[in-house]
Amino acid sequence: MKNLTKKRLESLYNSGLSIKDISEKENLSYSLVRYRMSKYKILRRSWSDATYVKRNPDGDPFKIRGKLNRKDIELKNLGLGIYWGEGDKSPNNTSVRLGNTDPFLLKKFREFLREIYYVKEKKNKIWINFV
Repeated sequence: MKNLTKKRLESLYNSGLSIKDISEKENLSYSLVRYRMSKYKILRRSWSDATYVKRNPDGDPFKIRGKLNRKDIELKNLGLGIYWGEGDKSPNNTSVRLGNTDPFLLKKFREFLREIYYVKEKKNKIWINFV
């Protein structure tokens, strides 16, 4: 049986691998890896944190721009206002959602996400609902 040290296990887990990923990589059973994490007192991620790490392997997709000039401040205020007025703020929502039909408003909101929060275009998804 392969010896999985505390240091190696912590390193693998902190790199973003799940218990399942580690068990497959090290050719060990899931329950053994979980047991060792418990034995070594390695804190496990919550379900939401684990999902977040899995979906964002390159790190946090929301990086707030530091220094803002006057134009950036206006865009930030506009984007926050749009979200405040048109955004989905339901408690179980895990994404930024906006509902509106004005193409200019939608374009400005995308610009706000891209320029102020550095949201990558590949993370943007657009749905059109016809009622």
